[in-house]
Amino acid sequence: MRGSRLFLIVLVIATLLVSLIGCFKKDDQSPDERSAARTSAGGILLKNVLASWEAGNKDDAVKQFVSITWTDPSVLEDMPILSMSEKQFVALPQDDRTRIQQEALELTRNLRSLVMHVLSIGDDHAASGDTKTAKKHYGAVRDCGHTLSGRERLLIIQRFGKLAAAKASQSASQ
Repeated sequence: MRGSRLFLIVLVIATLLVSLIGCFKKDDQSPDERSAARTSAGGILLKNVLASWEAGNKDDAVKQFVSITWTDPSVLEDMPILSMSEKQFVALPQDDRTRIQQEALELTRNLRSLVMHVLSIGDDHAASGDTKTAKKHYGAVRDCGHTLSGRERLLIIQRFGKLAAAKASQSASQ
């Protein structure tokens, strides 16, 4: 039990450090590839939103993010780390846990950056009096947070989801 708590504390601290360090990748994806990656089965996938974000296509990524139907389980398609439970994670060999932990840290770092940007755009719309658009941005972050905070996810993903939902609610109430 003590070891698990220590592990979780280290994991949370590492997440915070990684999110503070943050860096962005170059845009190495052609417009045709970005366009083709946007949808699958008629819906927007989170992995494609993140790919646009990481490629530096912020406007595209934000538009896609606020258009996601977060109640559709397929939005997390092709992101196995988001379908892994904490119980499954703990049962893995140490090497696999270390790899997955690093992937989860990178994912939460990228998501945090995107979510904060979406909230900032919502704040800009709220300040200009466009409350409808502001609410759409806040609602997307809140819904993303609720989706990611499910008990069927890794603890670090759950915690990120709870924080994102809380931050969206806080922004919406201001």
